[in-house]
Amino acid sequence: MVKESIDCCIEARLWDKARATVLEDGQDYDKYVEAKYVEFLKSGDSGEAAERLVDVDVIAGLDMMAERGEWDRVLDRAQEQGGQVLNKYVHACTHVRLHACVHVPGKLEAGFSASDAAYSFPLCV
Repeated sequence: MVKESIDCCIEARLWDKARATVLEDGQDYDKYVEAKYVEFLKSGDSGEAAERLVDVDVIAGLDMMAERGEWDRVLDRAQEQGGQVLNKYVHACTHVRLHACVHVPGKLEAGFSASDAAYSFPLCV
């Protein structure tokens, strides 16, 4: 009965209510609710979904932004995490940008902005 109630909340996208139901009934459905929430965010198309996903699952959220080519946002959020997370996305971003330079000499891929210079990447000239 508790799971059915939680599933109803999830279907209605009432995430806080689903979490509250888990807390009230003391059942062990917290991981289930969070997994469904992450699944929901991953299926979203908006930048807001990616931002929320970063708050729940950093790597999944940053990967979602990276897949969309939102490298400024990826690097900003990765910098907040520091260490290995930042290194992973600096490496990935550099790889993507260098790959773009090889395939389109002298041009930057669409979506690159003037703020890219702040990261001191060797961009195409």
